[in-house]
Amino acid sequence: MRLLKSTELRQDLPPRRKPQMAFKLISAKFVASSCDMVFNSDLTKTGVVTSPGYPNPYPSRTNCKYDFQGRGKERVQVIFQDFNLYHTPGDTDDCKRVDSLAAYVQIDGKMDKIDSFCGESLPRPIMSNGPRLFLEFHGVTSSRYSRGFKATYSFKESKYETFPLSLAKREPSVTT
Repeated sequence: MRLLKSTELRQDLPPRRKPQMAFKLISAKFVASSCDMVFNSDLTKTGVVTSPGYPNPYPSRTNCKYDFQGRGKERVQVIFQDFNLYHTPGDTDDCKRVDSLAAYVQIDGKMDKIDSFCGESLPRPIMSNGPRLFLEFHGVTSSRYSRGFKATYSFKESKYETFPLSLAKREPSVTT
């Protein structure tokens, strides 16, 4: 973390023999160097999640983790409003080594990737199989034209404890 501070010269100090300058702290703000976030359903059931700096371009070499933690029979739903990640035209690498957003859910006690998104097309909504969902954003490159993403999330009550997912890995969704 780094401390951002605003200072001003104090004029109200008593005169001294040696000239001295003193500063008075006006305001301080702690800025986290990481964009990792935890969304807990105990605090709020709905909200907005964005890439760093949205709608402005996100910085290159950005890695963010978004951990959605529900309770009991809750499921997590994420619906994208805007999705614009840098993607090299004609890249057929299926969201590997490019700016991407990966989604993970808990299967058999561990977090497994269910999908990856990259490019510019709006991904389909995501619904977790239980109370946990994990999104991981990798901004490998940055472009002054890449806004990042914006999505709404909500914790939905379900009558089932968890929903089974196929253990077969799905192919990444390349959106251009």
